[in-house]
Amino acid sequence: MNLRFYTSVHAHIDRWEKKNLIDAGMARALREEAQEQKSFGLGALLASLGGVLISAAIITLIAANWEAIPRLMRVGLILSLIWGGYLGGAWLQNKGSKPLAEVFYLVAGVSFGAGIALIGQMYHISGDTISAILIWFSGVFVSSLILRSSLQAGAASAIAAFYLYTAVLDSNLAGNNYIWITPLLIALCGFAGWWAGSRLAAHLAFLLGICYFLVLYFDLDRVSVLFVSGALGLVFYLADAFFPAIVERRTRFSEPIGAYGLFLLLASIGTLQFENLIERNDSLMIFGIAIIAIAVGAIVLSGMRNAFARRVAYLAFSIEVLILALETIGTLLSTSGLFFGLGIIVLALGALVLRLEKRLAKPAAGDAA
Repeated sequence: MNLRFYTSVHAHIDRWEKKNLIDAGMARALREEAQEQKSFGLGALLASLGGVLISAAIITLIAANWEAIPRLMRVGLILSLIWGGYLGGAWLQNKGSKPLAEVFYLVAGVSFGAGIALIGQMYHISGDTISAILIWFSGVFVSSLILRSSLQAGAASAIAAFYLYTAVLDSNLAGNNYIWITPLLIALCGFAGWWAGSRLAAHLAFLLGICYFLVLYFDLDRVSVLFVSGALGLVFYLADAFFPAIVERRTRFSEPIGAYGLFLLLASIGTLQFENLIERNDSLMIFGIAIIAIAVGAIVLSGMRNAFARRVAYLAFSIEVLILALETIGTLLSTSGLFFGLGIIVLALGALVLRLEKRLAKPAAGDAA
């Protein structure tokens, strides 16, 4: 089950119909298809949040009365929440209620994590928070593969992010093991997202990867980290730019892969520029020109096809022009003159983006016709 946002789909269909790009019958069929594919809407999202809150309430109640509950009953309550979630979800999925089944699976995954903490405390099992998080991730990851659960795959990605946060927060406990464990978790999350068809898990895995490289750079203070992340981002972007059909067929996630790759590449160069900006080196202009060149090249190369990458390129181009303007005209003009100059630059950027959007929209409209 894919987690998507369909709010703008009907607006696109209406616009195509008004421009006579599609007839009324095709528009109606597209609206029906979009409605059928909306398998995880607001109702299912609220149900998921409700399920998590209920499971959290039950676990909190158990934890608050932990000493008053007999030991065997404690284990039984935890296991009931876990297996009740999985078995109840399987029964609902067999009945055709996939969104509600996902909620039960999510409750089981949350209960599994809480159970690790509570039972470990009860039996005084030796270990640490990092180990508990990894065991929690392993259980949720395996269940996402067995059940092909989109929410379980997304939950596994969230747990991986929680691991990175905990490892960085308590470096004395985790050591440097996060350097190799986190990429492994990201790869597993990406596989789970592909296997379960979870775009949520895929998005979270890519975002976690970007955060990982930034954390690694600031932790180790090595420029080589940015070179590796930039090269990896370039590979992802070029794969989507030159082989979109192959990447889409293999991953069903081609455009976001290109956009995240472009963002990782630009973020790596931008971080180097930021370091040079702090140290007041003379390389600011070189990095700025490189970022602008990459942004313009991305718009030319895949901007017409990949809207996500185009927006990343617009954002990088605009920010970079403003940075260069602040560094150049900021030393020449007064405060009011600086604001006026920046205002002119922002208006010019807005006009440029609008003209580019119109130019890119014309060939797309011709292809649709």
